Amino acid sequence: MPPKRGIKRKGAENPELSDGMPEFGGPDNSKRLYHRDFEDWARQMAKINRFEAAQSKEIVKKFSQKAEKQKQQLEEYLKDQEEALKKYHQRFLAAYKKVYSSVASASPTRNSASKQAKHDVPEDADLLRQAQGIVAGCRLLIQSYKDTDEDLKTQKIELPTATWSKDKQDIKELLNCGREHGERIIEGLLAPHTYSASEGHEKLGGHEQAAAELFAESRKKIGEDCWGSVAFEQIEGFKGLTETMAPRRER
Repeated sequence: MPPKRGIKRKGAENPELSDGMPEFGGPDNSKRLYHRDFEDWARQMAKINRFEAAQSKEIVKKFSQKAEKQKQQLEEYLKDQEEALKKYHQRFLAAYKKVYSSVASASPTRNSASKQAKHDVPEDADLLRQAQGIVAGCRLLIQSYKDTDEDLKTQKIELPTATWSKDKQDIKELLNCGREHGERIIEGLLAPHTYSASEGHEKLGGHEQAAAELFAESRKKIGEDCWGSVAFEQIEGFKGLTETMAPRRER
C-alpha cells in the first residue's frame, strides 16, 4: 500500500483566512454546529407553520361565523318578505272579491251602488282604488267598442279603390268644365259682341261652379279694352268712313 499523505489544513495554507475564521475544534465539531443550525432553522420553520396554521384557523372561523350570521339575516329577511307577500296577497284577494261582487251585482241602481262602494273604501286601500279605476276604464272601452260597431252597421263604408275612382271622375269632370269655361272667356275676348254671357253661378252645377270660381280672379284682372273690342271698333269706324266716301249713284 502506498504511504498515506499528510492532510494539510486550508487555514495553514492561507493564513489570512485562518486568522478570520474561528476554530471549530476539528471536523466533528463543525458537523455538530451545522446540524445544530439546521435544527434551529427547522424549529423556526415549524413555529412559523404553526403560527400560520393558527392564523388560518382563526380567519376561517371568523369567516364561518360571519357567513352564518349573514345566512341567518338572509333567512329572516326572506321570511319577513314571505309574510308580507302573504298579507299583500290576502289584501289583493279581498279587494278583488269586493270589486268583483260590486261589478257582478250590476242593476239599474248601479251608479248609486258604485257611489256607496266608493264611500265605503278605506283611506289606505290604494289597491282597491286602482282596481276600480281599471274596471271603469274597461267599461268605457267596451262602450266605445259597442258604439263603433253600431256606427259601422248603420253607415256604408266604401273601399279606398272606390273612393279613388270617384275622385278621379270628379277631377276629370272639373277639368272638362274648366276647359269649356276658359274657351267661353277667350271667345268673349276675341269677339265680345258675338259672345253670349254664361249663366249665373246660381244656375251652374257643382263642377261648373267650381270651374267658374277658378277663372273668376282672371276675369277681374282683364280690362274692358281687349283685342276683340278694339278690332270691332276699328271695323265699325272703317265701315262708316267707306260709306261717306262712296260715290253717289245717278238717278
